[in-house]
Amino acid sequence: MLLTFYLLFIGLHVSEGCTLENIRTSSYIVAHTGGSVLLPCYCTDLHTKPDTFSWKKYNKNAFTWEVISSESGQYRNRVQLVNGHSPGNLSLLISHLTEEDGGDYRCDDSIAQYLYIRLTIQDCTLVKNENETFIKAHTRGSALLPCYCTDLHNKPKRFTWKKYNSTRHRWEEISSESVFYVTVEEF
Repeated sequence: MLLTFYLLFIGLHVSEGCTLENIRTSSYIVAHTGGSVLLPCYCTDLHTKPDTFSWKKYNKNAFTWEVISSESGQYRNRVQLVNGHSPGNLSLLISHLTEEDGGDYRCDDSIAQYLYIRLTIQDCTLVKNENETFIKAHTRGSALLPCYCTDLHNKPKRFTWKKYNSTRHRWEEISSESVFYVTVEEF
């Protein structure tokens, strides 16, 4: 009798399928431009998976949830599922993040379970030094001029160095092609 109950219990458990962990909850994730982010979504039992599921992002302009695909749109070749050996891991990895990747995401399964994730993408804000910084260097030597983001995980999309030309009374961009400046290669 106990064996029959145990087998019935196992049969019911297997037939349940996937129940998403943290359903109908919201998560908040902060990531950085140029980096990658993992949006977590998984079944409470990692050995089960839903019949169907999808990742969607909310389109504020169209007021709709749009399915994310690695074959089209802004996610072309930048998204992948990371389920590996666990069919119940439905997590989504997004690479080469852009500001446009920020927004609301949803992991949906086939029986109207879902979980929300709000992704915020941060860009580089340079550390501002209100005081002048004096760097002492020697002729034919090297000098390291400090410039970095407030969050060291960020990388600016674009930046330039400028030097004040006192003869012309203006700031001029420094280029690595200039005969006066040489780019030091990493080794």
